[in-house]
Amino acid sequence: MMYRVSQQSLYRNVNMNLGNLTWKMAQINNQLATGKKVNKPSDDPTGGAVIMAMRSVLADIQQYKKDVSLADDWLQTSESVLQSIKNTVEHANVLCEQMSTDTYVDFNMDVAAEEVDKLFESLIKMGNTKIGDRYIFAGYHTEGPAFADDLTIHNTLADLNNSVAWTGEVITQGNRIFNYRPDIPQQTQQFLVEITSPGGVLSGTSGYSLAQLTVDPPGDHNALLFQAVDAVGTVGSAGNSISIQYVTSASISTAQVTVAGSAITVYLGTSAGSVISTAEEVMNAINTGAASALVTASLAPGNSGQGLMAAQTAKNLAYGYDSAARYRVSQDGGLTWSVQDAFTADDLKNFDLTYNTELGHSNLTTHMPGDANDLYFVAKELGSYGNDLRVQLVADQSSGSAISVEVGPNYWNITVHLASTTSDGIVSTAEDVMNAINADPVASRLVTASLADYREGGAGFVTEMELTSLSGANTLMDPLGYATYTTDLTYEVGEEPNPNVLFQSLVHGTSGNSINIEYSSACAQTFTSFTVSGDTITVHLGNSGGNILTTAQDIVTLFTSAYVHNPASALVIASLVEWPDGKTALVGPMETISLSGGDPLLDEANHGVNIRFEGDGSSLSVGDRFVIDVDYYLGDDEDIYVNADADTRVKINTTGEEALGETGAYDNILDTLSRLSFALREHDTEMVADELPRLNDALEKLTTQMSSIGVRIIRNSFITNVLEDRQVSSTQRMSSVEDLDFEDAVTALTTYQTSYQAALASTSMITQLSLVDYIR
Repeated sequence: MMYRVSQQSLYRNVNMNLGNLTWKMAQINNQLATGKKVNKPSDDPTGGAVIMAMRSVLADIQQYKKDVSLADDWLQTSESVLQSIKNTVEHANVLCEQMSTDTYVDFNMDVAAEEVDKLFESLIKMGNTKIGDRYIFAGYHTEGPAFADDLTIHNTLADLNNSVAWTGEVITQGNRIFNYRPDIPQQTQQFLVEITSPGGVLSGTSGYSLAQLTVDPPGDHNALLFQAVDAVGTVGSAGNSISIQYVTSASISTAQVTVAGSAITVYLGTSAGSVISTAEEVMNAINTGAASALVTASLAPGNSGQGLMAAQTAKNLAYGYDSAARYRVSQDGGLTWSVQDAFTADDLKNFDLTYNTELGHSNLTTHMPGDANDLYFVAKELGSYGNDLRVQLVADQSSGSAISVEVGPNYWNITVHLASTTSDGIVSTAEDVMNAINADPVASRLVTASLADYREGGAGFVTEMELTSLSGANTLMDPLGYATYTTDLTYEVGEEPNPNVLFQSLVHGTSGNSINIEYSSACAQTFTSFTVSGDTITVHLGNSGGNILTTAQDIVTLFTSAYVHNPASALVIASLVEWPDGKTALVGPMETISLSGGDPLLDEANHGVNIRFEGDGSSLSVGDRFVIDVDYYLGDDEDIYVNADADTRVKINTTGEEALGETGAYDNILDTLSRLSFALREHDTEMVADELPRLNDALEKLTTQMSSIGVRIIRNSFITNVLEDRQVSSTQRMSSVEDLDFEDAVTALTTYQTSYQAALASTSMITQLSLVDYIR
């Protein structure tokens, strides 16, 4: 069978073929214009997937290269700064070696001290090096300086092994500058705080040691906070028994409150069977009625108080504590401890860092056989004055006698008479001895006794101990911060010399400067006495027939033995100038003289800083510890990493502690320079020589840090080469799919153009109209 091709089919085929040729030529022209064989996924679905994958890989490589470049900037800058720091320390080392000999005069050492101070300042500036606006030695705290010129007190950090995650917050108004003691080198230090008895403390806002309860969810604007009031019967865990319940009553329209013992019932007002009492209405009813003797009600945070109430079953308040936690403080990592102090139950407990140091006090730890019976004695006097203070334990009491304390025969001997029985021997425990000494009015003036290990409880029996001296005080802290006065009385030829007495105030700072001392023989009496009027102490000299009978030793003994009866001993301590040898030379009348020399840095308003502890309301446990750093470093110990690959991270920073030393560390460079400057100004070559090994250790540490940075720089160079190779190979792979072969494309375009022209010519021939077409 034969088929006739219609004119319509002929036109359709011709137009379709011309369209295909036109599209192929347009595609090739676009490829020639862009230079890309694949411009969209439809051009080559398989090749497009490869191209997209390679573009993602190349984008990652580009970001990795930026990160590695950033790492190189940080590392190379850090290496350069550490080299400068090393040069500075080497300079200090040379000065130290020179000045540790006895070949230089005081002037040379003073000049060297000024040079060391400048080296210290330059180290601080180096430690605050920035790249852009980021401090490179500050750990994660790159937005702020890494170091300060002055010692700064940081917030406390809880030990990871603590029962709860309490933290400490600096609450001193103004700044966190640590007022170090004068006349000693300024240096970093770390305070260790240890809880010695369990208990609760306030946790940030007033009242958190009291029982409390929040009723209802806060989102409905009807949540109330009930808190036990600070009164007898509700303080501490007694408040935990207080209960609150809401009930509805069809007979009332406004909230009413009744109290039965420690149970509070709130009757909610209703209308037509629905509660109409709001949280604010209930709060006012609680606070103005009988329930206010048990609790106070307040709107929970985020509540307007306008939400409607709903019936609630009885719920008890909770979190109240019976007692406050007690703690002790160490400045030497736990080798020696201060006496225990307590967190109060009615206010945030603050403690003063300036005074919580025992390095300047004589101390003694007993080492008795058995457990839980060792005691720790700390002299109240700063400096080496307490080194001759001696303690002994003797068992010479008759059966059934109580423990007792005796001070004498001179002022520096403390004897504890232990309770003992015929059958059991000594029955006094470490806790008994501690309490007896701390309660004795004379002994407690000299020392403070505490348990060597609070976790043992002090329940062990003590044994006899012969007179043992306290020791270990720093002589640099003698009379530090106290107002003093030494009498300067003359004596006749042939009399025993030194009838002089040193008077020292019991308070730090300039407040002791107002204390006055005078000797008077106006009273007709043969014995020595004194009276106190305000801050003036008048010593009435014993006399007979106009002849003075009072010796210097009599005055010292008077101040000691009259502690309980006379307020003079609450103002000053008296000691012989050449103690502990007693002198019998007679003294004479002396006009009113004021004490002086109290250091204003140690006045109550200036010393130290206050720390408060806060947590989640949980009880602290015995042994919980907190660390408080006092140093020049303001950053943290966090490392900063960048990604150099999907599986590779590069550390880019060196922290300030890694560069200059950790708080209180042996090789802390800033501490070493501070001590070196102090030693030079004291013209003490032995102290200067003590810093040489520390400087050498610091140089070794800097060399190690620079080596570590050098290794990372080399590793970065290797990573950069790997990234470059990956970038080239990925680019080549993408190009093989994406890039256009211009020669092939031009040939194909020419072929399509020729076909297009031929198709047009053929079409014009076969589609010419005839006379028959017109007839139709």
